[in-house]
Amino acid sequence: MKFAAAILLLTLIAVQSSEAIKCYQCLPGTDCKKEVDCPGSCTTTTASTSVVGVTTTTKACSPTPIPNGCKENSVLGNTGKICACDTDLCNKGVACHVAIPLMIVAVLLGRFM
Repeated sequence: MKFAAAILLLTLIAVQSSEAIKCYQCLPGTDCKKEVDCPGSCTTTTASTSVVGVTTTTKACSPTPIPNGCKENSVLGNTGKICACDTDLCNKGVACHVAIPLMIVAVLLGRFM
């Protein structure tokens, strides 16, 4: 009985880990080439401000699935956009850039979304 339980547990772990996709992940100031295993969706978040004229892009893994596609929101000339996808390395593209004022704006935008 213990052997059957161990086999079942190993099978569940193998099935769960095989469902993970690979996503690019970049923290501010990195080159966005780091790959991570993701159980949910790959995301790309872009925040732009017309006041400073800077755009910041972040790539990450959402631990839960998000419907494929993009959502955009604008507040006082600042734009935030998040895109989600569910295939390996689907969040490729633009390199990440750091802008402290824009990161503050992105956090504020998050409160209104």
